[in-house]
Amino acid sequence: TQQVLKACKSRQITYTFTDVSPFFLEKARDNLAEFSGLEYKVLDIEKAPKLQGFCCHSYDLIIAANVLHSTANLQEETLP
Repeated sequence: TQQVLKACKSRQITYTFTDVSPFFLEKARDNLAEFSGLEYKVLDIEKAPKLQGFCCHSYDLIIAANVLHSTANLQEETLP
């Protein structure tokens, strides 16, 4: 995440950091404090994002790290 944010630092972007755990969101908030414009939200990728307050077709790029291995059916849950 830090490498992506550093690469995009000179650009005007909106970045939403998600995790299934509020605990890890707080850890990320501390670790990424040097970057502005970040939004932190809980997301359980086993459930439909729309039902968790995420708007369909509102993200240009999704970076998934250390999460896909524990997902039963990613396509079914994430695609409308």
